[in-house]
Amino acid sequence: MAWSEKLKRGLVHWRQQLQAEQARLTGRQVPNARPYFILELTPACTQRCQYCYNIWKKDPEACGPVLDTRGWCDLIAKLQDETGCRHVTFSGGEPLMREDFRALVAFCHGRGLGVTLITNGQALDQKTLDFCLAHGVGLFELTLLAVEASTHDALTRTSGSWERALAAMTRLHKAGAPWCGVFVATRANIDQVRATLEMMIALGARVVMFNRFNPGGENAGRLDLMPTVPQVRQALAVVEQLAASYDLLATASIPIMPCLVDIRAYPHVRFGFCSAGQENAYPTIGPDGRVRPCNHSATVLGDFRRQSMAEILSSPALAAFTAAVPEICRPCPAFERCRAGCRAAAEVCFGSPEMPEPWLKANFTPR
Repeated sequence: MAWSEKLKRGLVHWRQQLQAEQARLTGRQVPNARPYFILELTPACTQRCQYCYNIWKKDPEACGPVLDTRGWCDLIAKLQDETGCRHVTFSGGEPLMREDFRALVAFCHGRGLGVTLITNGQALDQKTLDFCLAHGVGLFELTLLAVEASTHDALTRTSGSWERALAAMTRLHKAGAPWCGVFVATRANIDQVRATLEMMIALGARVVMFNRFNPGGENAGRLDLMPTVPQVRQALAVVEQLAASYDLLATASIPIMPCLVDIRAYPHVRFGFCSAGQENAYPTIGPDGRVRPCNHSATVLGDFRRQSMAEILSSPALAAFTAAVPEICRPCPAFERCRAGCRAAAEVCFGSPEMPEPWLKANFTPR
């Protein structure tokens, strides 16, 4: 595939910016990429996605009063001072809904912190994009759910969201900005995976993320949205082919358990597993300053406004969360790598991380 010299130079830069993201998604330690943190700036969002896992949408009390500008700046400075982190990810909700979004980006930039922005693209206009690129945002993550607008909008439950997402991706492409295209695979859209990923690639995505639907939040009961194992195998074959053909960084960050799918069949796809409590973990600071093991988990480890990160990450709550193992997973020889799939989904859907996670529970047949 022929690329312009500008794009070639950009790709080298993008890969440097993607070090932290690769570490989170693949479980591989990348030098200087750690530690890694997700900052959920706000619970507010422009969409009402059927697949959303935000914990406060199931339990509004899970999120206390949202930090103001000074509160977030103080926590970001404290985080950098305590941990030496060089990179943070802004998430939500939809982080662009904060009126002080630019102030928070500028604050990180002033402290030499790189930023990844996870956004649905609905509010990513040209002026906001230009500001982000001028102030250290090194990677944008945007979701496209289908090649058909009707399917995408039905899953986001937001009319016009497909068109606005494509407009944002087009702006990123024209600006030569590094961005990752995310496909959330549900039973409703998994048959459109090839055409959707090809659309992302045509719009300049050099990184694609295939995430099977992981129940959580207000949609913890939507087990009917989970794709079947044969559907996931077929979709991964598509991702594998496209990754090899277009020299993409392709990832599957929601666990694909080896007992259900032989992931060795997809050598160009980098598979992620639960990293809670490990060096490649991505602790998540919620809108109120409280810390959880990851952005899918409802377990509160501590309050970063009042505790040190070292104290929080050595808490009994994290030890209990990471020690939880479903009975059916204990004898599995792949457990050390797989780590029982997504403990957070088991916790939110079934009340305990010791339960089999939803996709495993629905599909595993003991031999």
